[in-house]
Amino acid sequence: MVGRCFLIFLIIFILVIGGCSNSEKLLLQDKESNSQIKYLKEQLLKEQQEDRSLSLKIEYLNTEVNTLKEVNEELISSSKQESNKHIEENKKLYTIIAILNEKNKNLKAMINSISSTNDKKTLFLYVPDDNAEYLQSIPVNIKEDANQLINQLLSYYSKILIDFNVKLIDIKIENSIAYVNLSREYNQHGKGNICDTARLLLLDSIVNTLCLNDTLNIRKVNLFSDGVSTEHIAPMLTGGPFEATPYRLKTQVGGN
Repeated sequence: MVGRCFLIFLIIFILVIGGCSNSEKLLLQDKESNSQIKYLKEQLLKEQQEDRSLSLKIEYLNTEVNTLKEVNEELISSSKQESNKHIEENKKLYTIIAILNEKNKNLKAMINSISSTNDKKTLFLYVPDDNAEYLQSIPVNIKEDANQLINQLLSYYSKILIDFNVKLIDIKIENSIAYVNLSREYNQHGKGNICDTARLLLLDSIVNTLCLNDTLNIRKVNLFSDGVSTEHIAPMLTGGPFEATPYRLKTQVGGN
């Protein structure tokens, strides 16, 4: 009986001691769990604070980006306005330059015209009178040039002679002698050409027109037709070079 009671007591003691030990373990585990929970809470709070800070930074950066976008748009708009302004100013400038160029052209033309007018002098054509007996002088206002003078003379003859087509090829002047080369119509007969009398009249006109205008400094004239000397054209044209015949002059008539 005593032995059984002792055994029961021993079992109860072991159970009590074991229960206490488990309680202590549970308390320790609970304490550790609380510490971990506290640590996790602290970490979570820290992360939340960091997230909040990061959100604030992101918000700040977004604000800065938006500000930069607005500034950039203003710059682009201002640049476009300036560009359009420059384009308009350039258009106006080009218009002014075009107007000035046109005025400059007109001014140059005016200067050239004045210069050309100033270069002109009064020279004389010597042409046959109505009876073809004498030479009469007709004043012309042209440049002091033998070619122009003879072209004026031929133009006059084309008005008084039917089918007159004689042209001037060229004139060369050497040692005060003019070498006048006319087209082949001068020494040919038939339509478009001239007769012997007209040849003599034209020769007389050419010689006196060139020799009696003193400023040309021509004293004698040799005449050619398409490069052929007049002595091979007609017997009456031999004896060149020819000189002026002032004794055949008549009173001057009005200018053209």
